[in-house]
Amino acid sequence: MENYGISKKQWLEKFLALPHAIPSDNIFRRVLEFINPEELNRCFLQWVETFVTKMGREIIPRDGNTIRDLYSDRK
Repeated sequence: MENYGISKKQWLEKFLALPHAIPSDNIFRRVLEFINPEELNRCFLQWVETFVTKMGREIIPRDGNTIRDLYSDRK
């Protein structure tokens, strides 16, 4: 993430204040360690649900794993 941030610093500065430059890998690691996976999952699903609601139809997953799982259920 740090390398990506460095490579996209000019673009990121359009949206973010970066007074201390791009955070290091260690900072990203420490922040991510505090995230509760179950809570992240709940928030992510709620966020996706807003798209489904606004579009008024089902969103079809394009993820290869999801497609594989879909076909494995039919066997």
